[in-house]
Amino acid sequence: MSATTTHKFGSLFAKQAHLYAAYRPSYPKHLYDAIYKYKLEYGTPTYETAADIACGSGQAAIDLAVKFTRVIGIDASAEQVAQAPPAGNIVFRQGTSESTGLDRGSVDLIAVAQAFHWFETHKFYTEAARILKPKGTLAIWAYCAGSPMHVEQNTPENDEILPVNIAARDAFMDVYTNHMTRYFAPQIRAMVDNKYAGMEPGEGTEFHHVSRYDTHMDKIMPLAALTQYMWSWSAHVTYMEKTGVTRGSERDIIMHLQRKFVDIFAPERVPSSAGVLDERVLRVAEETRVCMRWPVGLMLATRK
Repeated sequence: MSATTTHKFGSLFAKQAHLYAAYRPSYPKHLYDAIYKYKLEYGTPTYETAADIACGSGQAAIDLAVKFTRVIGIDASAEQVAQAPPAGNIVFRQGTSESTGLDRGSVDLIAVAQAFHWFETHKFYTEAARILKPKGTLAIWAYCAGSPMHVEQNTPENDEILPVNIAARDAFMDVYTNHMTRYFAPQIRAMVDNKYAGMEPGEGTEFHHVSRYDTHMDKIMPLAALTQYMWSWSAHVTYMEKTGVTRGSERDIIMHLQRKFVDIFAPERVPSSAGVLDERVLRVAEETRVCMRWPVGLMLATRK
């Protein structure tokens, strides 16, 4: 993928930057624990500088700032960077994965969260090797299509996540596979769904000690927030552009999925005759919490 293409996709995400910032999931502590355990074994002894490449609105950068003295977030989209919340030891700037503008040998760790599929792999690995210190750590991860689950709502502070709801999973995957996937770039979506398997730096590169770690992450949210998470997909932006459908309208396939979820998770609260924009449906979608669980794949490597 060229720098021009990188900027093209930066513009694509700019169109829903506010949704991306508000409704994308945060990454779990056990993911970072795996990264830091690996770094302790193979990486630099210091935690001076981390770079979050294609940082979006800064979800990973904010987490890294707890551990590192300085974090630099790089993204091609000025709109995404503008959504990043201020933090004392984080600097956000515009740049691309192949041309970060960072100094040679200046970074202890590079993180790439849910973005590697947009990169031109060879050029990124060259740039990563340039900016990492010797023994610097490269951490790349992706999460793929998840499953909605029931939440037993005991108190606001104490929720019990129940097993996957089969009907909800099937409804979600029907929209994802049969309606949205065509609006994702097919090769790119396959990379994410395979959690970047086969894209590791190989022999002849400046990296070694390649390792993989599979886990999951959960986010408890109202059904209405799950709808807005799906609106943050690049595919939904393309879907609206190609079909002329307006986000949140009666024709929006995501609104129809939300209506199905209301029937599945709160069937007693809304009559079956209520439409997708019925005030009762929208109110129940705001009030009914579910847990979304995503499989996560982490790829790790060390700069020689």
